[in-house]
Amino acid sequence: MNLNEHAYEYLKTMILTGKLSTGVLYSETKLAERIGISRTPMREAIVRLSQEGLLDIQQSKGFYLHILTADDLKDMFQMRLALEGNALIQLAKHAREPEAAERIDALERNLNRQFDLVAAQSDADLLVQTDRDFHMIMIAYMHNRTLETLYQNQIYRIQSFARRSFDREGRIKQTVEEHARIVEALKSRDPVATYRAASEHLDNLVILMSQMIEDDDLPDNPLQKQLQFRNTNHRASFSTL
Repeated sequence: MNLNEHAYEYLKTMILTGKLSTGVLYSETKLAERIGISRTPMREAIVRLSQEGLLDIQQSKGFYLHILTADDLKDMFQMRLALEGNALIQLAKHAREPEAAERIDALERNLNRQFDLVAAQSDADLLVQTDRDFHMIMIAYMHNRTLETLYQNQIYRIQSFARRSFDREGRIKQTVEEHARIVEALKSRDPVATYRAASEHLDNLVILMSQMIEDDDLPDNPLQKQLQFRNTNHRASFSTL
């Protein structure tokens, strides 16, 4: 791994694991010194992460973690439905083919693990990781690096929101049940039902997001309480149906 990639992976890991805090101005010089590299690869890593929407650069000063806005959250859910919905439609259409069948089996195995974790009252962080893997199984089926990169760039936002949402009473159980409906629709090889199950899953997240905005309970997010979202703003349609 070259220095540019080393700096990028180091910084991104710090962000994804919550080692950096919002509202703090970070110095590229100090971060570079911490891992024993020059400022140039660290600066390039910061620019790259800024382009991915994770950082806000302050010229000649450093950077802040990007704070989610209402538009960020709206974009995230629209993107997720577009990518996951299309992947699920293709999985359902080709469910009899070996690769699609293996992906569906992998989703079912992941789902069973989710049920086990819920039954064992496991740590929410384990559930967040398993939830992430569930959705990545869908995206990986497309074998599209551009789509995978786009989705990976949203993982920080998705995981931050998922972790906070799982603190809500009943949300973990509801999430697993919604995942189960997606898997059942896939096993029925029904593209329309599969897409509908995915759409309902994300619509419920939109509703929860609105409630969290109302309660001022979004992770590190200074959203105005009057900002509300309607489910109809987060739907997508596909001619492939």
